[in-house]
Amino acid sequence: MIFFIIFTAKNADLSVQTNDLKRLFLLLIIGYFLLVILALMLIKKSNDKSFFRKVLCKLIYCAIIFKAYIATLFFENW
Repeated sequence: MIFFIIFTAKNADLSVQTNDLKRLFLLLIIGYFLLVILALMLIKKSNDKSFFRKVLCKLIYCAIIFKAYIATLFFENW
C-alpha cells in the first residue's frame, strides 16, 4: 500500500491535487504519532523490551524516511 501511495503521488499532477496531498501529509503525521504511542505502550507492557525497542527504532526510521519523501513531493510543487 505504501508503494501504491508513493507511485500515485509521484505520477500525479500535483498542481491540481494539492488539497489531497495536504490531507495525505496530515494523515501521515497523525499516523506516525499514533504508531509511536502504540509501540511505547507495547514496550511498557512487555518483558522482552529489547525486541520491541528494535522494532520501534525500525518503525520510526521507516516512517521518517517516508514522511521526508512525501514532504519533498509536497514542497517542491508549492
